[in-house]
Amino acid sequence: MQGLVAPVARQKNQLANEKFSLIILHNGVQRILVNIGYGITTSSGQSDYARKSEVIAETLRKNNELLPNEQKIVYINVIDGAGWVARQADLDRIQRASYLLNLNSLDRLKDIINYYLK
Repeated sequence: MQGLVAPVARQKNQLANEKFSLIILHNGVQRILVNIGYGITTSSGQSDYARKSEVIAETLRKNNELLPNEQKIVYINVIDGAGWVARQADLDRIQRASYLLNLNSLDRLKDIINYYLK
C-alpha cells in the first residue's frame, strides 16, 4: 500500500451527506467509509439503518461507476449484537448495499483496505 493512510472518527462525507463512525483517508482523500451498528434488542431503528445504508450505497455506486478501484469510495458496515439476529431481512438489505462485517469477520477489514488502497 503506497501513500499515507489515516483513520478519522465521526467525520462527514460530503457526497453521501452523512457522518460515519470511521473514515479512512488515503493521501488526504476519503476512500473508505465505515458505519458501526450494535443492537442488543430489535427495533424499527434497524430498518431505518438498512434503508439509510441502501441510499448511501446507491449514491456511492453512481459516483464510482466509471472510476478505477484506486479512486472508488468504499462503504463498509460493521454490525453485531443479538438484536440483529432476528432482523435477517434488514441484514440482507445492508449486505446487498455494502460490505458487511461483524466482530467475527472484522479481520477482513484489512483485506478490503489493502485491495482498494494499493
